[in-house]
Amino acid sequence: MKIISKKKIFVLIATCLFTGLLFGLFNKYYSDQPGNVNLILELKSESVEQYQVYFDTVGDKEWTEPNSEKKDYKEISKFDKLNYSIPPDTKNIRIDFGNSIKELDLKSFYLKKNGKHNFTKGEIQSLIGKTNDLKLDFEDDGIKLEATGNDPYLEILNVDAIIEPLSGMPSSYNYIMAVAALFFGFITAKSLTALKESVKFLKLSFENRKIVKTLSKNDFKNKFASSYLGIVWGFVNPFITIVMYCFVFQVAFKSGPVGTVPYVLWFICGIIPWFFFSDALPSTTNVFLEYSYLVKKVVFKIEVLPAVKIISALFVHIFFVAFIFIIAAMYGYYPDAYSVQFIYYLGAMIVLVFSVTIFTSAVILFFRDLGQIISIVMNVGFWATPIGWQIAILPGWAQRIFKLNPMYYIVTGYRDTFVDKFYFWQRPYETIYFWAFCFVVLLVGIKIFNKLKPHFSDVL
Repeated sequence: MKIISKKKIFVLIATCLFTGLLFGLFNKYYSDQPGNVNLILELKSESVEQYQVYFDTVGDKEWTEPNSEKKDYKEISKFDKLNYSIPPDTKNIRIDFGNSIKELDLKSFYLKKNGKHNFTKGEIQSLIGKTNDLKLDFEDDGIKLEATGNDPYLEILNVDAIIEPLSGMPSSYNYIMAVAALFFGFITAKSLTALKESVKFLKLSFENRKIVKTLSKNDFKNKFASSYLGIVWGFVNPFITIVMYCFVFQVAFKSGPVGTVPYVLWFICGIIPWFFFSDALPSTTNVFLEYSYLVKKVVFKIEVLPAVKIISALFVHIFFVAFIFIIAAMYGYYPDAYSVQFIYYLGAMIVLVFSVTIFTSAVILFFRDLGQIISIVMNVGFWATPIGWQIAILPGWAQRIFKLNPMYYIVTGYRDTFVDKFYFWQRPYETIYFWAFCFVVLLVGIKIFNKLKPHFSDVL
């Protein structure tokens, strides 16, 4: 009889535990999403007009501009669908039909999210509250509305009972989340088998910190050793890039303030952490190629080399963090308790780069095309990270996909620190995801590094 190894038993038990934990976390995350409901009006009119939908979430039928959405009808004499987004706790709705319509045909009127509810004529009649300057004629193919004054509108009351079942989770989502939880649970459990190796790896970097510090200083100086201005170029290039992007986005594209934050300050808080990431990731990936003479030395602990490149890139970044403080103060955002948080996000970014490059620095020795792939990923990554644009412009499902980019957490964190004034624990799901991502990638990276390490000298 074949005996199951302790390692396999550990992986099995850990997979079950992580699967249950992740499934619960996925459900909690889903239930905490605002998830607005779509209200669709399919109508036809003889004039161009703007229709406004008000939503009341309290039940007092107080119609205010902040709780409303406007849509333009432009296709004269053609049926068009106007899609409004309303909160899932909406109780009453008011539809304003502008001030220039004479007649209007309402073909369909329905709510949609995880399900769809078409309002029947009888249902609309029973839910209609107050109407103003409006005559309704219920016909077989829809409702004909005729304006009798300059302020036509109608109220649809007590829609919360209809919206509530539409906002529930579709049963198919449970299956998807269960499969995802099982997959990531297994990956996490499997990666934990490399925990002991990972601790040894990290311990080496700490024990040799004096060597790391010396090599980092030399590496930074050597980057610009052949140029006349030397290390000045390390600061000039990013500064010129910032000025160029600010000109393109604010002057050419006429980007306005983001909420109450000036666009220049908002943009700088996003691009400066990206500079560090885009500098540290490629250079750390190539560290064993650059220091091949040390890799071939049996007595040298090559595990410290990735940390050398990261610290080397850190010198310029610290300067630009000080630059953020200065620009923020110029706009009236002075240092406060939130500002200390930049240390946390800087540490998080270092961990991210270190975790990823342990894997890439080992693999690139055997697959040199990885360097070109990383270059492409960095170019795409700049635009896939909301640095010059706001993620709020995307629909909810697309936002969730873009938030899987770990640099989203860092860029948002720098903005939370300097301008938006949020603590990192106020973003619990993003924080859990980021550290889980780094943890798993680090363990997997170190496991692969240790397997490939004996062959480094053969391929250099």
